[in-house]
Amino acid sequence: MASQNAMEVTGQNITNVKTTGYSRQRLEQSSLFGSTNIYNKVSDAHIGYGVIVNTVSQIRDPFVDTRYRLQMANLGEFDKKLSILNDLESHLDEIGGGKDALAAQLSDFHSSLQALQNSPGDVTMDNAVRGAAKSITEYLNLYSNQLKELRSQMEGGLSRDTDDINKLLSQIQELNISIMNSQANGLPALELQDQRNLLLDSLSTYGKISVNYTSTIAPSGASIDTMTLNMTMSDGSSVNLLKGTGTPAVFQLQTSADGSLRVDITPGDGSAKIEGAAFSAGSFKSTLSMLNDDGSFDGTATHGIGYYQKSLDEFARVFAKTFNTLNNLNGKLAGKDLFTSSDGQAINAGNIRITEEWMKGTIRITGGAAADSPAGDNSNILNMISALTGSQTFTDGKGGTVFKGSFQECLEDFRNILATDTKTTESTMKNYLSIVQDIASVREGVSGVNLDEETANMMQLNKAFTAAARLMTTLDDMLNSVMGMGITK
Repeated sequence: MASQNAMEVTGQNITNVKTTGYSRQRLEQSSLFGSTNIYNKVSDAHIGYGVIVNTVSQIRDPFVDTRYRLQMANLGEFDKKLSILNDLESHLDEIGGGKDALAAQLSDFHSSLQALQNSPGDVTMDNAVRGAAKSITEYLNLYSNQLKELRSQMEGGLSRDTDDINKLLSQIQELNISIMNSQANGLPALELQDQRNLLLDSLSTYGKISVNYTSTIAPSGASIDTMTLNMTMSDGSSVNLLKGTGTPAVFQLQTSADGSLRVDITPGDGSAKIEGAAFSAGSFKSTLSMLNDDGSFDGTATHGIGYYQKSLDEFARVFAKTFNTLNNLNGKLAGKDLFTSSDGQAINAGNIRITEEWMKGTIRITGGAAADSPAGDNSNILNMISALTGSQTFTDGKGGTVFKGSFQECLEDFRNILATDTKTTESTMKNYLSIVQDIASVREGVSGVNLDEETANMMQLNKAFTAAARLMTTLDDMLNSVMGMGITK
């Protein structure tokens, strides 16, 4: 019977060789020994009574599972960050170079100014300068809108992630109920445990989780495992997500007073609500960082979307201020601004535009550097060319300098930071991916079904079954011999 049961387990393993998340099962059995006492003891030779089937168990290594899920949190963090950086590159891939890119428009603006300095006051040349300037403002508007759209998409994705993690926790709780009920009735519920492990693996990409099991003995004598699920924060503290069949934790996406996003957690153990959870790893950490951190603009290490948005805004502000100041001769000429905002607010990348006066041709590029400069004077145009190619100071709005260099160099620095961040993140992500794949290979070697091993088990069990059958036949022959003792023909 034991061999037959073991053969059934082997068949179960073979049929599930391609089942995702299936853990190899084995039959737990032990030697059966009958108890004796002093009243029926007739010799010191104790012979067992065969084998007893205890239960069917899974072959898993908790240490490997823990390592796998910890590294999945790291992989989830950098995979999400790389995805966001790739999206940034796809939205801003032409900002520092390439056909019709912003850098190319700056070059056209420079060329048109050079042409105008040879013919100050020429309407056609002035229109060419205005056209190049208009292209610059339109590209700045475009990139600003693209960044806003990307931010909106990321916020929507983060909202879906909070919904997904809440669903995962609810599903794990439901499985806990089913598993514990089955175990109370003496059933191991191994397939349900496989489903739970798959959900735990998915959960581990959001943050660094820890899973512990404690066993208790039910009144029926059955062993029941209670699962405790926690998530580790950046300060090393743990937040309870779920314990056994209790209420799971709830994740909520909220907006702080300063406009930044945060994820609040209501723990499953009833402890105080955590506002603005500081995740130690996982996709939540990288998504929140890319949404909230502004790099050198707020003193954080991460160049998030805010960094690129504020860099464009500062570029637009300095560009408009520089050429407005030059064209109105530092305030000496009224109504000579070339750039303004479309909404009446401070100029930024999203609202910068050409003034109506310049668009209509009622004002033009100021040729001379003095209010009473004679016709044909190009000294102010030369100042504009010098300002375009010379060093400018770009600040964080609080007195700190974030970059110093020409407008073209500013765009190149912008692009280089994005490229460097992407390359570094991709390299880190690949390292973690390699680690996860190595651990997954080890885990598969422990828990996965190996057809060669199962085939060998079948052959061994078949021999054991045949030997047991032959033993029974031999015992039957011996019994017949005993029963026939003393009978003569």
